[in-house]
Amino acid sequence: MVSPPLLEEILSTLSRPIFELDQKDIDRLKNFVNLHAHILQPLESVDVCRDASDNAILECALAGRVDAIITGDKDLLVLDPFHGIPIVSPKAFINRFLA
Repeated sequence: MVSPPLLEEILSTLSRPIFELDQKDIDRLKNFVNLHAHILQPLESVDVCRDASDNAILECALAGRVDAIITGDKDLLVLDPFHGIPIVSPKAFINRFLA
């Protein structure tokens, strides 16, 4: 599940040199997501994250009525829970939900 703003944030992040992806790789990924992911429009706007780009994750989670947000991003983890949605690290998710 992804929203258009979240997809743009992901693609922008992946264009950083550290990921070693060229434009062709990024275009291929974007096409894959457009074909296979459930794309939704956020129903509401939020402005609660220190890093404003992370708000797109929260908006997508709310619109998709997700069960949890799994992340290593400390700016998101401090918001746990967000509107009843647990925000947990991968390790915490495994221990909490898959134990």
